[in-house]
Amino acid sequence: MPKSCAVFGCNATPVTEPSRSFHQFPKDGKLRAAWIKRVRRDNFAPSHSSYICSYHFDEDDFSKVSTDRPSEFQKRTLKRGSLPRWNLRGEDNDQRMPTRFKNAAQRARSPFEPATAISEQESQDMEIATSVEIEYSDTDEKSNLVAELARVTGELNIIVQENALLKQKLFSYSNLSKEELKRYTGLDKTNFDAVTRTIGRFEPLTYWSGKSVSSITSSDQLLIFIMKLRLDLPYFDLAKRYSVSHTTIQNVFLTYLHVFHEIFFQGYMDSVPSLEKNKCSMPNSFEELSNCRIIIDCTEFLIETPRKDLEAAAASYSNYKSRLTAKFLIAVAPNGSITFVSEGFPGSTSDKVVTDQSKIISHLKAGDLILADKGFLIHDLLPKSVLLNLPPFLAGKSQLSKEEAQFAKKIATCRIHVERSIERMRNYKILNLITAKLRPYCDKIVQCCVALVNFQTPIINNVLSAYDDIL
Repeated sequence: MPKSCAVFGCNATPVTEPSRSFHQFPKDGKLRAAWIKRVRRDNFAPSHSSYICSYHFDEDDFSKVSTDRPSEFQKRTLKRGSLPRWNLRGEDNDQRMPTRFKNAAQRARSPFEPATAISEQESQDMEIATSVEIEYSDTDEKSNLVAELARVTGELNIIVQENALLKQKLFSYSNLSKEELKRYTGLDKTNFDAVTRTIGRFEPLTYWSGKSVSSITSSDQLLIFIMKLRLDLPYFDLAKRYSVSHTTIQNVFLTYLHVFHEIFFQGYMDSVPSLEKNKCSMPNSFEELSNCRIIIDCTEFLIETPRKDLEAAAASYSNYKSRLTAKFLIAVAPNGSITFVSEGFPGSTSDKVVTDQSKIISHLKAGDLILADKGFLIHDLLPKSVLLNLPPFLAGKSQLSKEEAQFAKKIATCRIHVERSIERMRNYKILNLITAKLRPYCDKIVQCCVALVNFQTPIINNVLSAYDDIL
């Protein structure tokens, strides 16, 4: 059965025009009452087959349709809250389609909407229609806002999750496991955190370049410093890891080099531990050498050739290494801890001269015993009350006696600890070759590496148990 318009006097011919559409009365009570009032038919009660055609609505009342379909297949849908507006007075002689008007002036000149005074009933209808429109407009706006808020919240959650994943992939102290931290620094997490807290007591730091670094946390700055010492990573590599410039990395490294040296070397290694302290952690192998205070040896590190100072280059040439080197005197306690590091000397300097000028003898007291290698012929430098124990010499003999061999083995067993400590120092790759730019900081670099070695696990296994017994 063809649909017809419920407005009295409207063209009720069957639907043949493609642009004409019919719209059923709404189910919402308030909106349905507004439509019935606009129809202006006495005792009219719309049924499920009552419709109002599209001629009685403005174009703005319809939802936009797709333009890529033929007009005969396009379906016109009313927006929620729309009210019929045109040709609703019910004149008998009206058999034509109403014309669409864009403003009130054109509507006043329309033959279907005469410019007459608005009656009280019409005013009430307009108020009802306006209130319905506002109500549904607010409802739609709220629905749109809720939907938009849900969409934005979903996008924000995705961004937060992506940001969290990116932070987990960043190279930083917080993302390193305990095993990874030890590989990068040689330190356990407990010791690393202790160093961080100690340095934090002296903040704010005075940076080497005069400009502080706030884009990198204190823990990561310490990590950069130790990684540079242990792995000798170039500045640009560290800068890429932390997304900063290489000058910032240089600023961090040189700042922490001076800070770490002042706190942990000058502050904690300014004096050689006494013999009484050594006995608190004396290994079993030193039972017959219980008065041993230190074990000394010299070690050399390669340096780049000075280009403008030929005398310094000649003095730095080491016959032992056949390269330019810097020589340091290392003193180790019986428990394997490094207790003294001298300043650097040119590689051609003898062990005796290094021992004399390093002032290590001034730390010794009467009754102290020094263990050293054969090259340390320093008997004339020592006070009479300080003892020196060297491995026995053949002195023209074909072989050592049984007693001398046993004594040499005993000394070697005790003296090996200094070699093991020096080997730990060499695990810091920056000491493989000290570049020309870092040569002015050579002493601080070596001494900071020594301080870091002392933070590592003791070389001798029973040292920790000895400390536990004392506590």
